[in-house]
Amino acid sequence: KRYSEDTGSARLGGKLGIVRPGTIVKPFEEAVFSLREGDISDPVRTEYGFHVIQLDKVTDSRVQPFDQVREEIEKEVRRLRAEEQFNELAEVFGNVVFEQPDSLDPAAEQVGLDLKRSGWFALNDGKGIASANAVRDAAFNDEVLVDGLNSELIELDADTLVALRKLDYRERRQLSLAEAKPEIEKLLRDQKASVAMDIEGQALLDQLGSGADWDQLLREKQLGSVKLPENEEGLVEPLEQAIAAQVYELAAPDGGAVSYGAERISPARFAIFRLEQVVYGDPATMSDEQRLAVERLLLARRGNELILGWRRGLRQRANVQINEEQL
Repeated sequence: KRYSEDTGSARLGGKLGIVRPGTIVKPFEEAVFSLREGDISDPVRTEYGFHVIQLDKVTDSRVQPFDQVREEIEKEVRRLRAEEQFNELAEVFGNVVFEQPDSLDPAAEQVGLDLKRSGWFALNDGKGIASANAVRDAAFNDEVLVDGLNSELIELDADTLVALRKLDYRERRQLSLAEAKPEIEKLLRDQKASVAMDIEGQALLDQLGSGADWDQLLREKQLGSVKLPENEEGLVEPLEQAIAAQVYELAAPDGGAVSYGAERISPARFAIFRLEQVVYGDPATMSDEQRLAVERLLLARRGNELILGWRRGLRQRANVQINEEQL
């Protein structure tokens, strides 16, 4: 605990838990499996630094009964099949979008999807799917905006790919005062309310920073509170996700202290959050199945990135001519 620079194991007194073959870097693995119970190794150098290893105990491996792992195996098989199907459909979808650039209908029909129509959006602002910068950038690309072609595939996240094309376009123009008046009035009201909310929120944050009691302050101001799940998997609601994104940026509390933060999470909502403790994950406690799942997830995401990059490169380098008479 005193001298180790390893943030994962230092706080545990250097304990790594059970180490299995194939789960650690080779020099470390070779040193571990050359020791006998109670032995302490010479310094071992790996890509992460120098290590001194003590082998506490040797545990014989055992195969878990099938009934105990059946549900987990079925879940993993379903996930792998879904991932494989997604990658296959993504490849088909991307190929048809590129090969038939004058319509998205063939691509949608090929993979069994319904086409969706967005509302109006601008280069710097949009709602729904157009709230993503990548979508707006693609929509205002010359190939889409000027030439009227399909966009290239847009990866919104590891499980979501989008292609789009222009249906209509309006040149920017200045609205008359009568046309703009309702929007201006709403904007001014919202700005006034936002300023008042920011002032009140900052005042509450200052009180907490000066030692005010959290529960008492909530009662006095008649404010509600929500306890967020302890890990990202439990964050389902968009509001929880927005707050959690800000909580993760707080400094970890030290010595029993509490960290407070505040953030506007929507035009009409202001959140104050309290962070009591940060529990750091320890890779040494992961099971082989968990490690394998993480590795496969990272490989799948990396594979999707490489495929999309490869396609973009081909489109930039290729000189494609479409023979309309043959279509």
